[in-house]
Amino acid sequence: MNLNDMGLKDLYVLRDTGECVFHQNYTEKNDSQNQPDQTIMSSFLSAIETFSANVDNGTSMLETTNYRFVYHRNQDYLYVARTKKSLNPSYVYNKLNRISEKVETWLPKKWDGSVKVFQGISGLVVDEFIPSALNTYYEITGKDSTELSGIESKIYSFLRFRGKSQLSTIAKLMRIPQKDAQEVTQHLLSDNYVSSCS
Repeated sequence: MNLNDMGLKDLYVLRDTGECVFHQNYTEKNDSQNQPDQTIMSSFLSAIETFSANVDNGTSMLETTNYRFVYHRNQDYLYVARTKKSLNPSYVYNKLNRISEKVETWLPKKWDGSVKVFQGISGLVVDEFIPSALNTYYEITGKDSTELSGIESKIYSFLRFRGKSQLSTIAKLMRIPQKDAQEVTQHLLSDNYVSSCS
């Protein structure tokens, strides 16, 4: 599973000045329609935030026909994720919050202008959006599951019956390949049908 399959298309980290200090595109390399110009996008996203901060308390989300831009501000930086509209915005916002909190702990107090310090964000994005540990516990959120079908429905029913369970246990008892169980559970998590717990 990759971040594009999860619904994450781009991640931008912008300074208050609008300068892009980190950008990563997660779409397929041959999909030029889904790879907007970084400079234009950074300027636009920053301008929208500046405008909305002047008339309200800032932006939390912007939607287009096919995509959603989820905003999160932490100190002097703006984190913006471009996602499929089907990806739960609260889920994305929480992930951006966790990423920004981790970034703030290792950023120097005085930035020297080098964007190399931001390269570590790539690993944080993968860690947050694709949980690799099969030992993660999941439980249902109570969201109506009538829209689910196939393996998603079976895993949801399993969790409703068994309660909190590890992903490795789900895969083993349901005789589902671990990779498939992880992909399906990640979709359930991103759509807020299940939540991870300890």
